[in-house]
Amino acid sequence: MAEPFTILLVEDDPDTTLLIRHALKAAGLHLYTATSAVEGMALIDDVRPDLVIMDLLLPGSHLKGIDAIRLIKQTPALCQIPVIAISAGGYEMMEKALAAGSDDCLSKPFTMRDLRQKIGQYTGSAV
Repeated sequence: MAEPFTILLVEDDPDTTLLIRHALKAAGLHLYTATSAVEGMALIDDVRPDLVIMDLLLPGSHLKGIDAIRLIKQTPALCQIPVIAISAGGYEMMEKALAAGSDDCLSKPFTMRDLRQKIGQYTGSAV
């Protein structure tokens, strides 16, 4: 039996996390969560997820979502992990995420259908 597709969600909003957790669990995907970029970077080393969903506007001043994406993409052991950036920051923020190395972007608010469709591009099957 194949291992379930594993996703790391870095998101500080508990409501968004809960919605995504339910949607991905129903699709049979395994989800790890972090509420800050620092926590997310620690988890990515331990978990080695198949995909990262990274909020760009995270609390704290030490490490932002955009910085975490840059670190992921500059680290040889992690750079092949696809990253989907999510943010309510608008078009300019999404451009910054893509410039930092994000593989894809979703602007908040988004539907679970939109999110599942994006994830499906990386799982290779419908989610």
